[in-house]
Amino acid sequence: MSISRQHILFITVAILTFLEMGCLTAWRKDSDPHTLPFIYLSIQLAVGVLPLLFFRKKEVPPQYIREKIEKNVSDLESKPFGKFQTFQKVFKSSSTVNIDKKAQIVLAILGIWGGYKCYLVLTNQYSRIALNPAYSDIIPQIQQFCKQAANWKYPYTPFDDFGYRMSPTYLPAQWMPYMPAHWFKFDPRFVTLTIFLCTYAYSAWLAIKKSSHVVFAFLLLAIPVYHVILVDEHDQGVWSVTVEMLIMCFYWLLGIGIIEKKYTLVAIATILCLMSRFALVFWLPLFLFILWLQNGQMFTKRFVFSIIGGCLLLYGPFLAVDYKIFYNAQIYYDAATVGEWTRDGKPVHLYNGLGFALYFLERGGDVVYNIALIKKIMLGISALLSIGLGILWWRVKDKIDSDLYAICALKLSLALFYAFIQIPYSYLYVTPFIISCVILLKLSRQPAIHI
Repeated sequence: MSISRQHILFITVAILTFLEMGCLTAWRKDSDPHTLPFIYLSIQLAVGVLPLLFFRKKEVPPQYIREKIEKNVSDLESKPFGKFQTFQKVFKSSSTVNIDKKAQIVLAILGIWGGYKCYLVLTNQYSRIALNPAYSDIIPQIQQFCKQAANWKYPYTPFDDFGYRMSPTYLPAQWMPYMPAHWFKFDPRFVTLTIFLCTYAYSAWLAIKKSSHVVFAFLLLAIPVYHVILVDEHDQGVWSVTVEMLIMCFYWLLGIGIIEKKYTLVAIATILCLMSRFALVFWLPLFLFILWLQNGQMFTKRFVFSIIGGCLLLYGPFLAVDYKIFYNAQIYYDAATVGEWTRDGKPVHLYNGLGFALYFLERGGDVVYNIALIKKIMLGISALLSIGLGILWWRVKDKIDSDLYAICALKLSLALFYAFIQIPYSYLYVTPFIISCVILLKLSRQPAIHI
């Protein structure tokens, strides 16, 4: 097979994805925390921008189609299957190049091995790291949520079980999936493991089935596994003491749903993303704009109503009891941010090399003002990016694949959002990384062709 623009683009983005993974894991602790955020953000922006510059819908001139049809129509009278043959000839170039069956079987075996390798890495980490609120109160707090809810008590009631006053703040999609672990008395981290393995299996199946080259499919199977291994090696505890892998899977499914045009999955994943983190809110209006131009007003309205209905279903009952819980959560996060920024010495989470918060800390002066400043910049940049990408989409909507545009826009939005987050915890960045894998999944397929 000759080297095409698609091959070069896929390999380039794959290399950038490995570099992004390196910044997130192996190189982070040994790099200058003032320099690495610029390198890391530049790589992420390149992953989001390059596909938009070089991945185009291949326009087939109408005159070409007309001439092809007229040339083959004469065969219909003399050939019994002339109509089918004509269809084949005209549309042959738009078919997907599939991997042969033997290669698919080998790739499937590799995918199963990759899932098993992740299972071993994660279960080994679970056995090494016990759930202890003295080390991290994230999952113990979620267990408290589940305990309260299972006893038909208001789960957002403050408690003192950890030796200090704790005001629960997590959104429903961060703790509700762990209810089965409470009911059946097993380690809640196995809920995360199960959801991850199912999401990986789905992504692997799509890569094997629809990739246009065996190397593309192999890389799509390998990168998520390598990501899990590297995070385990260089940021020990992330998979055990946080629920970020669960949120990563929500975004993973959102991206897959978009490129597969499975809008029921997109709606469900959007609800789960909104009910776990706030990072999606700046990209969502842009996606709705794209959806409206591609699918019409009625379709978009139904999609919006389903999102609103799902969020109200999950969060509404708790807001009905105490409408201030969302506001109180923001107050809690602001207080936690001030506490982190005023630690003695260099706050470890601000100097982990992934965000620009350390520059605002080093400005000196009033800490509260500096925190408010970086928050305003984050909100402003995120909003302007969404508006700018919306204007750009209006101009190039007939030249670029809409699904790819939406996914790349999500990558750019998350990259800038997390670059200016107030406390750049390293575990937060596993979520935007997975969007790079979704972009690769899209690029692995033959570019769409206008007919």
